[in-house]
Amino acid sequence: MLEMLVVIAILAILLAIVAIRTPARGAVPYANDIRAALQQGRFEAIKRNRPVAVVWNATEESWQTVFNPVSDNDPCNGGTLLSSTDSGQYPGVAVAPGFPDLGAPAIGNGVVWLPTGQARACDFNPLPLETVAIVSDRDVEREVAVSIAGRVTVR
Repeated sequence: MLEMLVVIAILAILLAIVAIRTPARGAVPYANDIRAALQQGRFEAIKRNRPVAVVWNATEESWQTVFNPVSDNDPCNGGTLLSSTDSGQYPGVAVAPGFPDLGAPAIGNGVVWLPTGQARACDFNPLPLETVAIVSDRDVEREVAVSIAGRVTVR
């Protein structure tokens, strides 16, 4: 009987270790990843003293931080890819970008961070809505929001 209790205790410890080391999958961690990507984009814009964009790439289903060193007029298209947050790493997660579809690929698909730390739309107008993305899975839904002053929240 004592041996069985020892075996059960060891198995419980091993299962706890596996549970701790297994990364979380779902809407909450991906929303936090998007938030981190947005905050990193803001930091890069301030550091480089140039606009940096965080855009939704629907083809690759990922948020991409891009820096266009050649043209400040079109920061959402082209340029150097600084980082990418792929939704494919989170099985069962659906992402709905919160940008209105304005017909042009460069308008409405991302956030441009100015060197002052302020957020703008890709055409440098104020963001039409605070919501950047709605991330959901079968259990939960999270909204990633950016204020014009640069505050990024998950709610």
